[in-house]
Amino acid sequence: MSYQHIFNRLRQAGLTEAAALGFLGNWQQESGCEPGRIQNDFDPYRTASRVYTARVISGVISRQQFGTDQKGYGLAQWTYVDDARTAGRKFDMYDFWSRDGRKLDNVDLQIDFALWELHHGYAGVWGDLVACTDLWTATDIICRRFEQPANNNVGTRYGYAQEIRKQIDVDAWQQTEEPATEPEEGGQSMTKTQAINKALDIARAEIGYPEKDNSAALDDFGAVGHGNYTKYARDLDRIPGFYNTKKQGAMWCDIWYDWVLVEAFGPEVAMQLLCQPAGSAGAGCSFSMSYYQQHGQFHLTDPQPGDQIFFTYRPGEISHTGIVEKVDGETVTTIEGNTSDMVARRTYQLGDSRIAGFGRPDWSLVSSVPESGTGSQDAAPAQQKPAVCCKVELPELREGDTGVPVERLQTLLIGRGYYCGGRSYGGREQPDGEFGPATTVAVKDLQLAAALSQDGVVGSDTWSALITS
Repeated sequence: MSYQHIFNRLRQAGLTEAAALGFLGNWQQESGCEPGRIQNDFDPYRTASRVYTARVISGVISRQQFGTDQKGYGLAQWTYVDDARTAGRKFDMYDFWSRDGRKLDNVDLQIDFALWELHHGYAGVWGDLVACTDLWTATDIICRRFEQPANNNVGTRYGYAQEIRKQIDVDAWQQTEEPATEPEEGGQSMTKTQAINKALDIARAEIGYPEKDNSAALDDFGAVGHGNYTKYARDLDRIPGFYNTKKQGAMWCDIWYDWVLVEAFGPEVAMQLLCQPAGSAGAGCSFSMSYYQQHGQFHLTDPQPGDQIFFTYRPGEISHTGIVEKVDGETVTTIEGNTSDMVARRTYQLGDSRIAGFGRPDWSLVSSVPESGTGSQDAAPAQQKPAVCCKVELPELREGDTGVPVERLQTLLIGRGYYCGGRSYGGREQPDGEFGPATTVAVKDLQLAAALSQDGVVGSDTWSALITS
């Protein structure tokens, strides 16, 4: 979350510089300034936080449960409930959110709720903060009288406030911030970087979302299945003429990327960014890649954030895709849908033979504010090199085999939802490189699903079914 944005909002509300920084220091200690974070969620993907937020929004967690579960939530980790369990700060937060209409984990909603609290239940705190010019004093007031944590570690909070002070422009609050949401009528107001970051922020917010067995709980992060049912296909199926047919139940990696752009910029602009006509076959990776190629927007090298990355696991077939999040030296980090049946972050070597290339949306369609220093980034794409066909040799594997080939086999099986007998780490099975009885059962189950002979031996037909399924 942007410290600058929170600081600007608090200053514009009438708080002094010291008070605004004091809130940032306190909220950094409480939640890392993350509006969707639940207490004790230290998972870097914030899976528990996303599940909790989605369940509140969908009604699975009721107002009473939200108000009384004593789980700190949001920027300030709001928690308090009275002894009668009928009133408290999370009850107030729930009611404020219900009246407001913005998402529960929207940072501006939570800033506005904090300001509402200061004017309604903490008027004395507000009065002291609007006159306070000393950072330590402001941090202490907020900690002891507004946050009221079990541990009044004011020194730590003050240290955070000092560090944040070095990272922001304390005079920027007087300027009007560039809008970063919907475009204005008649044009866009985002820079290219802002447009790409908007898409990436939406992609990041979906990390941890699993596919479902059916359409019963598509918005619930906690509902896990293996039937290729997702909220992404549901939402795009509702847009007339977006695809050639309904896509619910289909492989959804490309559907997910398309959904990200639709969420960010709307369906009409998204189709232009994707180079796709109305009623397209763009839910399929090979078709999606071909649309970029037809418009001269496909690149074999030099990926950039926001690019649509395409993968091939069998010569001549494009079978997976995702969004490039960042490029760092010799690696590219992606966010992908339908990877191990969920949305997840992945990292690859740039020379990985599975990478087929990169489709690059024309971000000028959603940005009219020029950027300095873009240099050759917007230059005409380099001439595409002729495609090269490769033959990949894979070993025949059976029970009793060990080593890297078995580990790769198990990685693919686990990614398809088959159990191979490995240990669980971080809630996910890890390959162990030993072709034991459990792996044999997994192979036979795959062979049954692919209508192959169930001999438990991984030969050419089984490898083909595993890689292309």
